[in-house]
Amino acid sequence: MSSPQEIAQPTSYVCGNCKTENTANTKFCEGCGHHLTEPCNACSKTVGLSQKFCGKCGTNLEKANQERYEQYEKSLVEAVKQTKLHEYEHALALIQNLSNLNDYRFRSVAEQAAIAARKIEDLRDRTAEDAQRRISEAKKASEEDDNAKVVSLLENVPSALRDRKVETILQRARTKVNETRILQDDLRTAISEKNWLLVGGLLQQLLDRYPQELRYKELAQKVSEKLVRNAKSSAVKGNFGSTLESLSAVPTHASTEELQKLVIWASKAEWYADQVKREPFATPVLGRIALAYTKSAPKLQSAEVDAKELASLLQSHQSASRCPLPRWKPSNKSWLGGDFLLLGLPQMHDLGKHEAFRANPGQLNVAVGLALQGLGHGRINCHFTSKKKKLLGSRRKKPTRCWGLDIGSAAIKAVLLAEKDGRLTIIDSFFDPLPTPTCRKSAETTAPATLLLPALMKFAREKLTDDTSVWAGFPSTETVTHFVSIPSVKEKLTQQLLDKEISQKVPLSREDIEVAQWIGEADPENLKGRPVTLSIARKKYLTDYIDTLSTAGINISGLQCDALALINFATFEFSELAELGGNDQKSSSEKEDAIAFLSCGASSTTLLVVSRRIHWYWTMERGSEAVNSLIARHAKVTLEKAEDLKRNPTELADPASQYAMVEKSFLVIRARLEVALRDMLKQNDQVDITSTWCMGGGSLTHQWMRLIAAQEESS
Repeated sequence: MSSPQEIAQPTSYVCGNCKTENTANTKFCEGCGHHLTEPCNACSKTVGLSQKFCGKCGTNLEKANQERYEQYEKSLVEAVKQTKLHEYEHALALIQNLSNLNDYRFRSVAEQAAIAARKIEDLRDRTAEDAQRRISEAKKASEEDDNAKVVSLLENVPSALRDRKVETILQRARTKVNETRILQDDLRTAISEKNWLLVGGLLQQLLDRYPQELRYKELAQKVSEKLVRNAKSSAVKGNFGSTLESLSAVPTHASTEELQKLVIWASKAEWYADQVKREPFATPVLGRIALAYTKSAPKLQSAEVDAKELASLLQSHQSASRCPLPRWKPSNKSWLGGDFLLLGLPQMHDLGKHEAFRANPGQLNVAVGLALQGLGHGRINCHFTSKKKKLLGSRRKKPTRCWGLDIGSAAIKAVLLAEKDGRLTIIDSFFDPLPTPTCRKSAETTAPATLLLPALMKFAREKLTDDTSVWAGFPSTETVTHFVSIPSVKEKLTQQLLDKEISQKVPLSREDIEVAQWIGEADPENLKGRPVTLSIARKKYLTDYIDTLSTAGINISGLQCDALALINFATFEFSELAELGGNDQKSSSEKEDAIAFLSCGASSTTLLVVSRRIHWYWTMERGSEAVNSLIARHAKVTLEKAEDLKRNPTELADPASQYAMVEKSFLVIRARLEVALRDMLKQNDQVDITSTWCMGGGSLTHQWMRLIAAQEESS
């Protein structure tokens, strides 16, 4: 078999550029330097530039070159398209290689590409310069809030030349221009409808955008006159809400000093009217507010009628009931249950007739509860006196006279009860406000004992005798209390169960704590077990507390937390809370009537729920002193001055705003109380609260009683 015939190689190449004949092994033309050969695009064999077909594979070289030419032309067309889209760098990249072609066959393409590249570069530079100028002007216009100019400038900048920051400026300006257009349309509609409240609000928005726009300023002045006339007309009718609505719609650019005085006057009058309308009881504070209301609106007959009615109620009211406050217009239905009243004058043994209670209504109840326990009365018989060591003031015989000493954050209060032939009488009382409440922020650097000692020593010096026992109270916030149920078992096993309960729930050694435990009777069917109250305090705190009392010259016979003292007071004051016995007990399927008590002091608020079988309480560390802090902060006065303003808010420069935070804080307190009560009722679903009683000095704070009203909404 013979070998394939060798393909003959050309002996010379004629240069297609200059027609010079070159020898076969020459790569570049000897006449012009142009390359003479290239690889076949199909088989890579070396072929001449003017060769029509490949001698090895037969590829049509002329057709392949024509296709290359057409592809180059497409690149030129695409470059033009990208230039129109302002994608200059992309366009230049497409034709950069074409302008560098040194093949005589594509010389026309290279020349076109070179011309196009120069034009594109020139257009790119001119467009970039123009875009930079427009962007710079647009940024300046944006700072001047000329949004229409910003849009006009940047919309003529190619999107390819707008970076993210510039795009954001444009979008923001477009939004504002559209908003302005909508505001202008709404303004025209509101003017045609003579809706001046809306006109005022729309003008305010437009002037905020264009404060130098003369036409808006002139219109604002005209609208202001209409709104002020409407405001005065509403005020004459006593509709101060509408008065404020009209005045608040006046654009600020048309506001004057006289207008601001009118706003403050209307705001005060509206606040006064709202207080008179919403307060549930006639109080001296409300009387002062009603009087201020008549001065604010001297021509308003309803204001004068309310002021006279309140004054008459306060002067003529001689209460023989527990509540010393006369009822006012709003409902006194409580969200806790039943009606709510102030428990200011206890009815037990006519104690409330004593002058001490009339001078300090609702503030001596803890002291009475302490004295009752000292005399052996009340539900709670446990206390925080050490069982292993008798106190200096303890006695073997049952005392017939006992001081209840309530050591509060803002005052020392005490009541001396005497018992004879089953009859209780008040022998003496003591009430001494502290110069600075121990819970006040300005007193935080001073130890509470230091603030309390002068008043305690005064009490010991003026009131104590050797033949009288003393039961002292301490804050419930210093205790941790658990309300549980245990099975009805023998006493020894009962104590074991309670010891286990304490060890599981208290992360302290038993040697470091003192426990006051109360165990109630089981329900009739014994389905729920026996209710138990475990109140736990640190021994270190109790020891220091007793030492402070001893330093003051007070040797106590018993020590009790104020919440448990209040339970003793409540169960003795309300005969319907006396523990059931024998055949009087209801079945576990029947609802059990209960009474709710809310005690507000300077530093804390306590919610108690007491029925014949159970009791429960919850204390939060927020009381009336927090009101002083709020008033001081918003009225920019001292805490001492805030205390005075709390008692007479009419002296506030702007009570509507300066007292507003007080009302909000009361709503927050109510919300927390609602959560606590809801949790309690889940555990005691048979309890039905039939009435609610308020007590404590803080409950006399203006608006505090309102947080108990059913129609008020919590925060």
